[in-house]
Amino acid sequence: MAGREQATADVERGWGGARTFYLPYLDIPVTVFETTRDGKRRASPRHFGLVAERAGLDLHMEPELRRRGLFDIVLYRSGFDLDGGFAVPAAAEIARAFGVPVGDIVVDWAAARLVLDVAAPQSLEGDVMVAQGEHTQVMTVERDPSGLSGPGGTVRLVAPVAVEPGALARVTLAMVARGSQDIMIVPGARQIEVAMSSPWASPCFLGARLPVQRDITPEGFEALWSQAGSNLAVAAWSVLSSPTATAAARDAAFGLRLLQPVDTYRMVERAVKYGMLFVVTTFFVYVMFEATGGVAVHIVHYGLVALALCLFYLLLLSLAEVWGFGPAYLASCIAVLAQTGLFTRAIAGGWRRMATFVAVLGAAYAWLYVLLDMQDFALLGGSLGLFVLLSVAMYVPRRLGSPGAVPVAAQ
Repeated sequence: MAGREQATADVERGWGGARTFYLPYLDIPVTVFETTRDGKRRASPRHFGLVAERAGLDLHMEPELRRRGLFDIVLYRSGFDLDGGFAVPAAAEIARAFGVPVGDIVVDWAAARLVLDVAAPQSLEGDVMVAQGEHTQVMTVERDPSGLSGPGGTVRLVAPVAVEPGALARVTLAMVARGSQDIMIVPGARQIEVAMSSPWASPCFLGARLPVQRDITPEGFEALWSQAGSNLAVAAWSVLSSPTATAAARDAAFGLRLLQPVDTYRMVERAVKYGMLFVVTTFFVYVMFEATGGVAVHIVHYGLVALALCLFYLLLLSLAEVWGFGPAYLASCIAVLAQTGLFTRAIAGGWRRMATFVAVLGAAYAWLYVLLDMQDFALLGGSLGLFVLLSVAMYVPRRLGSPGAVPVAAQ
C-alpha cells in the first residue's frame, strides 16, 4: 500500500490532487470616514464583499487513468461554467453593514471587481475567462492584496466588472481545472445549483449535502445539487476571510470522488475475506475421501494444503501488480489447482479423486471471482453460494453411519 500511496503522491504533485473550489464574489472598495477623539476626520479604506444572489454551476469531468509504475491513478480534467447574478446594494445598505451613517462612506463603484480564490493555481489549464454582457476578459492574479486575505493557501484572481447601485450585475465565468479523485464545491451563494456529469460510472458522493437528483449508468453519471439560504451567504468580506468562516466553508462543501471499482488492492482484500471458506471446503473434501474411500489423510497433509491455499493470495497480489487482476487471478488459480491437485493424487490415490478435488476447488474459485466482480449484489451472491455449498455438504454424506451403507471402493 505504501508503494501505491507514493505513486499517487508523485502523480498528484505534477497534475493536482483533490480539489476544493470556491465560488467568486464581488468586491466593492469603500472609504469609511471616522472621527477621532481630537475631532479630526480619518479615512479608512475598506472592502465590501458580496456573494451571488443566484449561481448556477455546470461541471463536466473527463476522467483518465495514469499509470505510475505498477499503479493506476484516477485523474480528471473538468470544465467550469458559472452563471451568477449579484444583487448590488445601495450605498445606504453598505453603510448599514459597516455601522456608520451613509454620509460617512464613499463607495467606489467604478473599482468594483469580481474575485476568485483558487486553492491550487497549478491545477488551472489556460486562462479564467469572465464575461459581462458583450465584454469578455481574462482574470489576472492579484499582486497587491491591499489588506485582503483569502482562505489559506489560495491565490486571488480578479477582473473589473460594471455595477450599478440597486441593480443586478450578471457575470459568467469559464475555466478548466485538473485534479485527482475528489472534487468539492463550497456553496458561497444565497441560492446555488450545481450540475456535474462525467463518463465515469463509479462516483461516490461526499460532503455536507447529497445531490437532489442523480442518474448513474455504465456510461457515466449525472448529478444535481440545489441549495437555498446558504449560511455562507454573508455580505461582509471580513467575515468571509476569517479562519472561522474558512473552516465553516469547508464543512459546508459537497461534491464527489471518482472511485476505482476494480482497484487491485481492494479486490485482493475482498478475496482474502473468503480465505477460511476455501480452507473449510478443501478439508470437507478430504474428510469425504476418508469417510467414503478409506483414505488416511494425515494432519500434516491438511496443513500443507492449507498453506497452498494461503499462498494463492500472495500469488494473486504479486501477479496483479504486473498483469492486472483478471490475468493474475487466472494464473494463481491454475497454479494452486495444479499444485494441490497433484498433491491430492499422491495422498488419496487415483485420478478420479484428484479430478473431484480440482472440480470442487475450481468451482469455488470461479464463484469467488463472480462475487468479486459484483458491486451491488455481492452479498446476495455469497449467500446463495453458501446455501448451495451447505446443501451439497448435507447431501453427499447422507448415508454415512446408516445401516446397509456401502463404502465406495478405492479408485
